[in-house]
Amino acid sequence: MIKDREALAALDPFENTMVLSTLYWPDEIRALAELDLPVEEPEIKPAEKLMAEQLIGAMTGAFDPAQYRDEYRSALMQIIESKVQGREVTAAPAAEEPTNIVDLMAALEASVRAAKAAREAETPPPVSVAQATARKAEAGEAAPSGASDDRAEDAKPSRRRKSA
Repeated sequence: MIKDREALAALDPFENTMVLSTLYWPDEIRALAELDLPVEEPEIKPAEKLMAEQLIGAMTGAFDPAQYRDEYRSALMQIIESKVQGREVTAAPAAEEPTNIVDLMAALEASVRAAKAAREAETPPPVSVAQATARKAEAGEAAPSGASDDRAEDAKPSRRRKSA
């Protein structure tokens, strides 16, 4: 039993311990015929495929769990600590839905540039830096001259991450 429901599971030996893997019941598995999958192969442009390969190559590296942290848990712990100390906690305003259409190639190019820069610095860029780079590329600021259009930046709604 997991919570209030009976679960199907497999118990497997692993090194000097046992691993419990939950499985799906037969009625929970859908047949491929039930899925609405496209029949034709999607058309992938060579430039898009090359850019995706470059992005994957630039972002591939050794996994170091110390580089990552749970931002949601950190924000939640801050709220809990604030409440324990008796401070009033206010909810963050709801994020507006973006109205602009994302240019996939510009976003991929910005991601590749950010990943290459991070690879050279040996530290991954923060999510906010990658998002800012992508926003600039979406706004058309990726011109070779490096000129930026402040009006395009001001017209975009700000995006905020929801916190507990």
